[in-house]
Amino acid sequence: MIKKLLHIVVALATVLSLHSCGGSDYAHRLELADTLLSQGNSNGALKELKALPANGLNDDDKAYHALLMTEARLNSNLAIASDSIIGIAVDHYARSGNDSRHARALLLQGCVNEDIGNLDKAVECLHKAEDIARKDNPSTCAQAKLRLGHIYQQQVVGANLIAVDKYREALPLFDQVNDKHSKLACLSQLGTIYRNIKGKGDSAVLYLNNAITLADSMGDQRQKFSNLFKLAEYYCEIAKDYPTAKLFALRALDAAQGIKTHPRAHYCLALCHLHMGHIDSARIVVDNSPERTTTADIMWYYNTMSEIEKSSHNDALSRWYYDRANDMGDSILISSLNHRLLAVEKSYDTQKAELRSQTLQADLHRTLTGAAVIVIAALVIALFALRYRNRLKIKQNEYELLTADLDNSLHSLEEMQNTLHLYENKLTEADESTRKVNEIRNIIDEQIKNLHQLILWSYEYDEKKFAAKFNSMMAVSDGNSESFLKDIQSIANDLHDGILIKAQEAAGGTLRDDEINFLALYCCGFSRTVIMVCMKYKSLGTVYNKRVQIARKLNATNIDEFIKSNKPQKQK
Repeated sequence: MIKKLLHIVVALATVLSLHSCGGSDYAHRLELADTLLSQGNSNGALKELKALPANGLNDDDKAYHALLMTEARLNSNLAIASDSIIGIAVDHYARSGNDSRHARALLLQGCVNEDIGNLDKAVECLHKAEDIARKDNPSTCAQAKLRLGHIYQQQVVGANLIAVDKYREALPLFDQVNDKHSKLACLSQLGTIYRNIKGKGDSAVLYLNNAITLADSMGDQRQKFSNLFKLAEYYCEIAKDYPTAKLFALRALDAAQGIKTHPRAHYCLALCHLHMGHIDSARIVVDNSPERTTTADIMWYYNTMSEIEKSSHNDALSRWYYDRANDMGDSILISSLNHRLLAVEKSYDTQKAELRSQTLQADLHRTLTGAAVIVIAALVIALFALRYRNRLKIKQNEYELLTADLDNSLHSLEEMQNTLHLYENKLTEADESTRKVNEIRNIIDEQIKNLHQLILWSYEYDEKKFAAKFNSMMAVSDGNSESFLKDIQSIANDLHDGILIKAQEAAGGTLRDDEINFLALYCCGFSRTVIMVCMKYKSLGTVYNKRVQIARKLNATNIDEFIKSNKPQKQK
C-alpha cells in the first residue's frame, strides 16, 4: 500500500514538473515574440505567436498573448475586425494592476478602434493610455499622444489646436526614448498644421526644416522629399517667395531620386519658373514630370498648364485647362460626398442576398425602392454641395478663425494673470485697487477654465452648437460686466501711466464710453476674441473695424503706435 502511494506521489510530481516547464517555456516564447516586435520584426513575432498552443493557458499568459498578437497584426497592416481580442488584455491588466501593460493594451485598443472607424472609443482609450503611462512609461505615453494628434488633425473643424498640443507634448518624450521615426512624424505633422494657419508660417518653416534635418540624418529619403516639397509649396503658394520655393523644389526632386513620388513637386517647380518669368523652363519641367496616376495629380497638371498658357497669352487653351481642372475638382468632391452612399450600397447588397435566400420578394421590392430613394437623395445632396461649396467654405473659414483664436485668448488671459500679480505686489493691503485686482482675477480664472473646456468642445460639437456654448460660457454676466470694465479702466491707467486720459485728450474728447472700454481691454493685452465677448460684439470683424476707428480718432497709424509713443521713459 505504501509502495503504491509512493508511485502516485512520484507520478504527480512528474506531471507538475512537466506543467511547470511548459509554462516557463510558454512565457519565454512570449517574451521572445515581444523582443521581435521591439526589433521591428512583426512577421517573425506573428510566426512565433501562431505556433504557440491556445489551450491550457493561465489568465496572464492569455492576456499577454492577446496583446502581442494585436500589436503584431497592426504592425503587419493586417485587418482587425473588432477590439474583442485586445479587450481581453485590457480587462485583465485593469484587474491585475499591471499599469505598464494596461497602458500598452489601451494604446492598441485605441489603434484598433481608429482603424475600424470607431473614433469616439479610440479617443477614449488613447486618453486613458496617456494618463496611465504618464508617470513611468514615456514610450507608450508618447505613442498615445501621437495617435491622438493624428485623430484630432483629421477632423474638419476646431481640433487642430488640440492636435498641435499632443504633437508638441510627444516630442520631448520621443527624445527621451530615442524614437527618431516617431519624432520625425511629429515634426512633419506640426509643420503641416502650422503651414495652413495664417500667421504661423515661421513655425511651419521651423518644424519642417527640423524634420528635413532629422530625415537626412536617418537616411529617410521619402520623408526628406515630403517635407522639402511641403516647404516648396508653402513658399510658392502662401509666402509668394518664388526663388526660395524654387530652391526647395529642386532639393525635393534631388531627394526623390530612386524613390517613387507624385509629380506635384515638378508642377511646383514649374510654377516657380513661371512666376519668375521663365515660361520655357516651366514647360520643360512639366514635360519631364513623372506619369500622373491619381485624379489629384491630373488636376494639378491642368492647373499648372492653365497658368503656363495664361502667361503665354493663349487664353483659349488656358481656359480649356482651367475648366478641366475644375471638372477634376468637382469629381474629387463628388467622390468624397458619395463615400457614405457606397457604404449604403454595400449594406444594401448584403440585405439583398439575405432576402433572396429567404424568397421574400415583397420585402426585396421595398428595400430596392428605399435604396433608390437614398441614391437619389445622396445625388441631390452632392449637387447642392457643389453649387454652394464656395459659400460653405467662407462660412467654415469664419468659424475656423474663431476656434483658431482660442489659444491666443488663453495666452492673453494668462499674461494678464502675470501682469496682475506684478501689479498687486506694488499695492498696499488697504489700497482700493487690491479689491479690483481680486475681482478681475476671479473673472480671468473663470475665463481660463472656460477656454480649456471650449477647446475640447470645438472638436465635440458642430458649428451651431459650439457657437451657443461659446456665447454662454465666454460672456461676462450682466451682474459684473459694468464693474469689470470700470476696474479694467483703472488698472489700464495705472499700468500705462494714465493712457486712457491721454487718449481722450488726443482725440479731443470724442472717445465714447464703449471706445474707452475697448482701449482699456486692448492696453491690458486681451486677445480679439476676449475683447469681442466683453464688448458683446457679433463677430471678430467688428473688433478689427473698431480698432481702426479708434486709431483714426487718436490721429495714429494704429493703437499700438499710440501706446508705444505714450509709454513713460524709464529713469536712468
